[in-house]
Amino acid sequence: MEVIESAPETETSLEKLPNTSAAGLRRVAHALKAKRREVAICLMDPIATWEKFAPSVESMGVDAFIAWETVPLADYLIHYLEADDRVWRDLYIGERLKQLNWPADSLETMAARERDVLSADRDALVALLRPEVSSDELAGFAGCMDAMLGIIDSGGEAKREVKILLVGDCLFLDVCTFLTVPALESGMTLRPTYATSKNPIELRSTLRGLKDEKFDLICYSPYTYEFSVVLAQTHYLKGILSSPAKVRALAAEAHRQVAPTLRLLTEIFDCNVFVHNTANVRRHNGSLDSYVKNFATALARKSAAKEVNALLLQEVADRNAIAAKPVVLIDELPLVKSHGELAVSRKFYDSEPVHPTAMALRLSEIYSDILVASKMLMGRKVVVLDLDNTLWHGVIGEGAVVNDHRRQKVLKLLRHKGILLAIASKNDPKNVHWTDATLDEKDFVASQINWDPKSASIKRIGQDLNLKLKDFVFIDDRPDEREMVRMSIPGILCLDAMEERTWKALDWWAEALPEQHEGDRTQMYLERQARQSHLDEAAEKEDQQKLLASLGIKIELFPAKTKDLARAAELINRTNQFNTCGSRVSNQQVAAWSESANHFVLVAEAADKFGAMGIISVMVVEQVADALLIPVWVLSCRVFGFGIESAMLRYVAELGQRLGVGVVRGLVVETPNNQPCREVYKTNGFVVGELGWEGSTASLPDVPGWLTVSSVAVKH
Repeated sequence: MEVIESAPETETSLEKLPNTSAAGLRRVAHALKAKRREVAICLMDPIATWEKFAPSVESMGVDAFIAWETVPLADYLIHYLEADDRVWRDLYIGERLKQLNWPADSLETMAARERDVLSADRDALVALLRPEVSSDELAGFAGCMDAMLGIIDSGGEAKREVKILLVGDCLFLDVCTFLTVPALESGMTLRPTYATSKNPIELRSTLRGLKDEKFDLICYSPYTYEFSVVLAQTHYLKGILSSPAKVRALAAEAHRQVAPTLRLLTEIFDCNVFVHNTANVRRHNGSLDSYVKNFATALARKSAAKEVNALLLQEVADRNAIAAKPVVLIDELPLVKSHGELAVSRKFYDSEPVHPTAMALRLSEIYSDILVASKMLMGRKVVVLDLDNTLWHGVIGEGAVVNDHRRQKVLKLLRHKGILLAIASKNDPKNVHWTDATLDEKDFVASQINWDPKSASIKRIGQDLNLKLKDFVFIDDRPDEREMVRMSIPGILCLDAMEERTWKALDWWAEALPEQHEGDRTQMYLERQARQSHLDEAAEKEDQQKLLASLGIKIELFPAKTKDLARAAELINRTNQFNTCGSRVSNQQVAAWSESANHFVLVAEAADKFGAMGIISVMVVEQVADALLIPVWVLSCRVFGFGIESAMLRYVAELGQRLGVGVVRGLVVETPNNQPCREVYKTNGFVVGELGWEGSTASLPDVPGWLTVSSVAVKH
């Protein structure tokens, strides 16, 4: 076992703890090192009788067990106290909490076990050290251990559980170890599931066995380290004898084994897949022998990486042409470019059970941003932005400003992916301009530029858009403004404009969002505002029918085509107000309904003189013995009050007549938000029956005269 010099530089914090000094903690580290075996046994005791580890203690014996499980922990702790480097602290906490993870546990049970075990670690080590160090040094060490306990409770009690499937080798074990503390500090608890078989057939069998599990994200590293036994041939000296043709053949074979796994991941799981390309680094421990082998194999490894990366890039493009959610590429090459191959591939601790590298640490920093994007940003609908020192540097009311094009570009991409942008800024509106900016006023659906509290401005934006504030993100450079908004608006996510990781997380969010199937959502909201302004202006002059007829609303009703299914699932999952049963679905479920002989996925597209609105309603209809059942029905809030509900129900009644079915049965399950749809069946002539609202297919609902309706007959 070898500890490799020092970890990469990171912030230190031990000196900030009360009653501690670097010299005193180094003396504590020396005392722990002198009793290294006893330290490892102290760390074994809290877990030795637990059902997860008791069989291993029994079969391996104490010395073998501690060498595998707790000696690395002892070394991490010793090096933290010696080096005052948070990486060693994060390794200690991450490895300890990884040991304590038990899939069947609730978050509360797991958190209680973590507190109990780390408290036991502290108490046992304090008792062990008491005869060896001074009282001040002992108090400093106890404070250090208490600070680690505090990290477990960071982020509050209501932590977000992040269920993550990790497909790859020990890289992901190390990444999760490094990632545990940053996740806790962001209020998230990792619940990892690992798929590690290097046999592609066995690996895919394992993944199929997990198909009913729900994950927040999936990470696949097909080539990193030696997960691909084919590509790993280039890591050994015999690989340097490979001709260019041999390297290409190796790459083609490696890709042949990887591509079906990537396809399977996108087909059976309903979340984003993040897939690594490869820098094809070879891990080393800093010895002369390892340097020689790295140098000798460098050309073959680099050539093979170039080949498989090109094949993988094409595979990702092919997947994204048909996948409901994008496959997102994690590029390992910039890590090598930034830090150097020898530095990034070097182990800074080396034992048989654990051998983390600098690469795993750097990847964990990337994954920290991905977690924020996947768990805290995904599902949000609106980004509200300050202006000064957020979209540009400087105060626009005081003179020239410098646009931050990097920030504005990611916001522009979010807008194109369907996220709405709005402004809440304390400013004089006449001072605001977009000269030389990447964004302009047309990119924002709402703008509150005034001197009011920003919480009031954001609430007005929510009312104007008819969207929930819990689906908003607020970005501002001032901590006092963020705190006031956070306290005033529960559920809103406030991010610091001055933190680079804010913009990195937004980058990953934009990458993970699908292309929009419904068109430009920002333009749709702007058209809705124009539509409402038209109605407001004409309201005093015309009756309702003439008023609505003036919009020139056209509705097309048709069974969803394959290209419409992703948009149908998206609309169901985004809709809260007119959602008759509060339904939430997966893309796979909608596709299954579309292919079922007993189900119909019906959609409505709308347009008026202000523009096309795309698919604005989805209805799932199931044919049962004596009726057509409507278990899922949603309607976009953009078209409330236009009578499109009646056109949809008439379409279903006509379908029932063709099928020889006499009854249409609708269900309504009340939710806190679906008040607008609770009377839809009653309004259209349905009556309450034993199994829900019932209407006769012989009594077709009337379609309002202001609608122009066309339809495509449903094939059956």
